[in-house]
Amino acid sequence: MVPFGADGIVARQKQLHRSERHAAWATELGDAVVPYVAPWGRLAILVGDDTIYPEAFRLAALQDADVVAAPVTIQ
Repeated sequence: MVPFGADGIVARQKQLHRSERHAAWATELGDAVVPYVAPWGRLAILVGDDTIYPEAFRLAALQDADVVAAPVTIQ
């Protein structure tokens, strides 16, 4: 997932956990939650099925995230 600002892409976050549902597009996994530092605070993004793992939210909290964006479609 990529958040956009006035100048285009401002950050990127790769999916952390392999998921059969997203196997076609999530071929390269990330190894950390990396918050985007915005003027209003730190934004962490959890991608796809990473949102089903409570540990992912804990990792965002350990990175001092103020907000976690979790774009997901519940199946």
